[in-house]
Formats: sequence, C-alpha cells, structure tokens
Amino acid sequence: MQPAQEPASAEAPPAQPAQEPPPVAAPPAPPGQDFAERVSCPKCGGADTAWVVELGQMRCQDCRSTFVLDASGVASLVNDDVANLRGSEFSVGASQDVAESEDQVMTLRCPSCGAEMVVQAANLAGVKCHWCRNQLSPANRIPNGARPDGIVPFTVTREQAKASMQEFLKKRRAFANRKFLAQYTLENIQPVYFPYFMVDLNAKADHRGLGAHLVRKHTKKQGDSSTTYYDYDIYSFERRFDLLVNDLLVPSNAEFANQDARLNTHNIINSVAPWDTHATVPYDPHYLQGEFRAERRTSNVSEVRGLVGGQLVDISHVQANKTMPYYDHGVMYQHDDVQVQGERWVTLLCPVWVYSYLEVRSKGPMLHYIAVNGTNGKTIGSVPTSKARMLVVAGVAQVVGMVAGVIWLILGG
Repeated sequence: MQPAQEPASAEAPPAQPAQEPPPVAAPPAPPGQDFAERVSCPKCGGADTAWVVELGQMRCQDCRSTFVLDASGVASLVNDDVANLRGSEFSVGASQDVAESEDQVMTLRCPSCGAEMVVQAANLAGVKCHWCRNQLSPANRIPNGARPDGIVPFTVTREQAKASMQEFLKKRRAFANRKFLAQYTLENIQPVYFPYFMVDLNAKADHRGLGAHLVRKHTKKQGDSSTTYYDYDIYSFERRFDLLVNDLLVPSNAEFANQDARLNTHNIINSVAPWDTHATVPYDPHYLQGEFRAERRTSNVSEVRGLVGGQLVDISHVQANKTMPYYDHGVMYQHDDVQVQGERWVTLLCPVWVYSYLEVRSKGPMLHYIAVNGTNGKTIGSVPTSKARMLVVAGVAQVVGMVAGVIWLILGG
C-alpha cells in the first residue's frame, strides 16, 4: 500500500547589589590587545583588581575604588539580526586558530588530573586546580590559545551558589557515598568560565518522510492473555521553510565536548545552559583576576562544524514536528537537507560555579560535578552513590509498602 499524500503544509515558525565609592569608567581596551594584557585601575593605576559579583563592578584592591568596564562593541558580539545573514562572518576570536600566545595570563595544566585552566600571571601564589585542588606552579604552563571575544560575567554570588548546592545535595544525601559526604565542603567551590562558540545561522530546510495517524486501537483476548493492535494510516510529507537559529552555544573545549559517561560527568557542565547571552560584554582580563578562573578554548571552528550541523538538523526537526500534530503515531524522516545561507561565529566565556569530586572505583576513576549556572542559579550535578545505602533505602521502602498493604487489607475487610 502506497502512503497517502498529505495536503500542502504551512511553514514552520523560525527557531528562535554596602556603601561604595562612586564607580568610574575604565578606558576601552586598545585594538589588538593580547588575550590577557592587564588593564590598570583608572583611579590609582593599580593592577590588583577583581570582579565583585555582589556589585556587578570591578574593585581595586589598592585604593578600594570601584569602576565599570567599557562595554562598547557588544553589539557586534550579540546581534539578533539573523534573517539578513549571508555568507560567513567570524569575530576576531573565532577567526583565530588555537595557538600559543605570549601575554600576562597563564594557562596551567594540572600534573595530578591533567585539567587545564587560565589564571592571571600575578595571581599564581597559592593557585590550586579547581578540579582536584592540587597545587600549581609556573612549571605547569602550556600555550594560552586565542583570546575570547566576549564574556558573560558572574551575577550569582558564592553564598547563593553554596545554598543551591546544599539544597541539591540535601535531596540526594540518603543515597550518597559516605566518603564523598565526609570530604564534601562548600568552601571548595570555584567560579570558572567555560569557553563556547556562539553561532547564529540562517538556513533553508527541506525535509521529507512518512507520518502515521492512529485510526483505531483494539484488543484481542486469547485465553488468559491479550494482545493490543493499532491500526493507522501512513502519509508521505514534505516540509520546506526558513530556519533562523540565534545564539547557539557549542563547547569549544574538546575535553568538555567529550561526554564519555563511563569516565566523567562533563554533560553536567553543559546542562546548566542557557546563559543570558544578552548580558555579554567584550572580554576584559579584569574578569579573570582574583578567584576567577577559565578553561581554555582548545577547538577551532573547523573542528566543531560537524557538531553544529547535526544540531541544526535536530533543531529543524523540532520546528517541522510543530507543523504535524496530525501524525499522532510518529514521523520518520527519510530526507534531510538543511542549507546554511549565512553564519556568524563569536567566541564566548560563560560562568559556572563548580564543585568537583574524583571517585576512585575498582573499574576506574569517575569525575563528578555539581554545577551552578553563574547567571540564573540553575543547579545540576552528579553525586557518587553507595549501593549498600540504596539497597537499605529500597528495602525500607518495600517493608513500608507491605505494611501499608496489610493495613489496607485489614481495614478493607
């Protein structure tokens, strides 16, 4: 039987903070400034400054004045005009391949766990790995990589992040590994910026396939058993529409793009997305001073194009499905053609409060994370569990259920 041809379809919609001295404005970074060239305090010239989350401003640790950073040029980073995109546009950061740069920020590789992080060169004293808390030194330096274009500053404070993590763990404490609970301390959470490509895409989508509509459901009994049958009509469908994707975030650190569930819970970091990309400001090295750290970008645009292409098809399927509610028994795509008419690539650092724990297991170590989105407080995590405690809780629940059942039978009788 040939599938019926459906009527012409409609187009899919496009995807779419204490009394402080008055702040002064810091001058904009000069063109071509290196990845982490230091900018001094505009009042006293001091270089010891840090981002204060509670104030949403920078504070000089020498004169205690606060100042705001120049935000000119942000329009070129966050541009919602996707429909008029044609060809390929690459920001300064996205157009640079990952390569060595000599500047005043240092990228260190932890000799214990292999993690990499970006720190201010002046803040090396007492720097520890934000994953395994091993002491680091300049001897662990590796190439920095390309300078990011923009950064989404932290707005969630340390105390707010600690409260979110505490609430998260409270709901899972009954099953948690005792060793983890004994070592867990909120003082070890770290504010870390993670690197992403932010991509805008203007595309044309063409999909063809089959859709099924349920006509009748009936059950036939055979002795003590029964079988349910579904009768449905099959139609062929076609969908063509313009597809606009704005601010798609793609990990640009290859390690965190590798989500091998047997070895790590890297998916936790990406699961705290999204961030408010409209809060993006041009990158300034001040944001990495004090306690703040960053993971470095390790991937080039060419290395993530395949991932972006796959996500684009998935987004297109979601939009096409919205136009086919009649197919209540499912759809099967047989042809997908999504042609990109225009694209814009920008490199971005996004904020996450992170607690990490390395679980030592007989079948190999597992790295767990509890992560809090640095702008909206969304909290997701992975906690090492104790099989013995899970069995005890399950046993207690079963006993309680049996007792409740007996009581119900007695009262019902």
